[in-house]
Amino acid sequence: MAFLSYYRKVEETAERLEYVYGFEPDELDRPLCLDKSTHRLVWGEGKPPHSLVATAAGILRGQRKTGEWPERGYVAS
Repeated sequence: MAFLSYYRKVEETAERLEYVYGFEPDELDRPLCLDKSTHRLVWGEGKPPHSLVATAAGILRGQRKTGEWPERGYVAS
């Protein structure tokens, strides 16, 4: 099964990054939060959706590759 999501950074603090993501470039309506020190997804209770985990993994790959947190992008697999 193919997967495609788009994301955009909306806020950055010393501790966290807030992104929005979605399946259309102009419909980014799902929140995504990452802890900058641990590089972990910040999520409530329960199992996060696969789309959230896959998008977070793509953001983290971009950060490891360039050393900078990406402003926007997409994840395709």
